[in-house]
Amino acid sequence: MARRSAFVFPLVAMALVACHDGGANGDGAAPNVSLAHVTFSAAPNTSLSVTPPHHAPVVCRAIGASGPLHRDADGGALLPGDVIGDDFTLLGAGGKLSVKNGVTTRETIFEGPGDVRVCVNGDEEMWMTSGVFTSVIGAGETPGAEVWIVTPHVIVRYGSGTHVKVSASTTKADVDLKAGEAWAYPLGAFTVADAGPPKESEGWVDIPGNGVVTFKSSRAPSQVVGDCEQAAKAAHDLAVQIDTHDASLADAAPKHVVLRRKAHALCAAAELVSARSMDLVERARLLPRARAGSAKWRDASANP
Repeated sequence: MARRSAFVFPLVAMALVACHDGGANGDGAAPNVSLAHVTFSAAPNTSLSVTPPHHAPVVCRAIGASGPLHRDADGGALLPGDVIGDDFTLLGAGGKLSVKNGVTTRETIFEGPGDVRVCVNGDEEMWMTSGVFTSVIGAGETPGAEVWIVTPHVIVRYGSGTHVKVSASTTKADVDLKAGEAWAYPLGAFTVADAGPPKESEGWVDIPGNGVVTFKSSRAPSQVVGDCEQAAKAAHDLAVQIDTHDASLADAAPKHVVLRRKAHALCAAAELVSARSMDLVERARLLPRARAGSAKWRDASANP
């Protein structure tokens, strides 16, 4: 059955939750986003730096590395025990990378062919234009803490006790939930195999535990960036209203959680598709806008 989805605060504890974008509550309506006419996995000598200044150290380490894989930034080999850094790793067919976060000790596994950016901004967030991601249950899990997987077609987030597999390519992303709970923010249409219609809330889809959900998007990177900018502005503007006491905290704080999570999803996708576009002119034009959007939704001041 095919379904289509319309694509810091120190004040209170709820606002603190918003800063981490955690929890199982949904977020706002998801606009259709896609990547028509774009080829991903830029060659090492054509990639731009994608590491923005941010709040956390990069702590991810390769605890296992086999098959063809290398660092995108310099083409160097990636070996077991190496600190990966906040950059892309390219995996050839048969390449396999096991990663541990040095703060949480949570482990995740990636398989090629594909390219992945692990430990984005030092967080438990991974970007993957193509490849296979598999979660590992029981390693460094913290109740309430979420992992985010960003692809060109869908953003997936999950918490402790979850076994999920995400297989991404330039044409689609399949999400297969084996155990636990996971939520997906579609960037386009999605189809559920062998299961009934999933529950949707505020743009997020509950991934069913008894069927694979396939996500496809078809909008250009410029449209993804535009969606990011709109969502970031909405989250930032409400943050300013709360910070300046122009909005009721009881009403606005829950809405801000929703808006931040939406902006987080869209702006991460915007950075990903901009950073990995093979059109270097487009990349240079869009990536600064996507990064600015990511900075804006995190900022609560009136003059970001």
